[in-house]
Amino acid sequence: ALKRLIKSPFRFTYGLSLAIRDAAFARVSRPSDRPKLIWHFFMGCFLAERAERAGARHIHANFAHVPTSIAMYAGAVSGIPYSFLCHAHDIFVNGSALKEKVARSAFATGSSNFNVRFLTDRGCDPRKLWVFRTGVDFDEFPLRNPKPYETPPRILSVAGLREKKGHRYL
Repeated sequence: ALKRLIKSPFRFTYGLSLAIRDAAFARVSRPSDRPKLIWHFFMGCFLAERAERAGARHIHANFAHVPTSIAMYAGAVSGIPYSFLCHAHDIFVNGSALKEKVARSAFATGSSNFNVRFLTDRGCDPRKLWVFRTGVDFDEFPLRNPKPYETPPRILSVAGLREKKGHRYL
């Protein structure tokens, strides 16, 4: 953060003022989320440094909670535009400063019409919201007849060990 302050004091001050305003006034899931927005600002300063060093021209965050908060503040202190994709838990349970995140983004996407409607019902700008389905287009990737296995297949599932993830069906 000190690097950002020295490198670009006006952008740093602007980003910090957004974080303070968000911590004080943004709609949050629970009061303990307010000071976290200040911490996300400082993480955004770190991301801004890394993004600029890499020559990034856009930052995209997956999930609308912590990753998007950090991307939003990184964008504020660097001038690099950002976008994000929201899914479910990140807006329904942990949705903090959603209106601000959408307003400051280049665009935002939801994984369903329901998610986009949920955001617009909370005052988010519908002109910035798009539906982006996260799945496989079976017309483009048709199923093939399976080949017989010489040994039993190994399956890797990368997901939280929660009932809603459906591991018992796997």
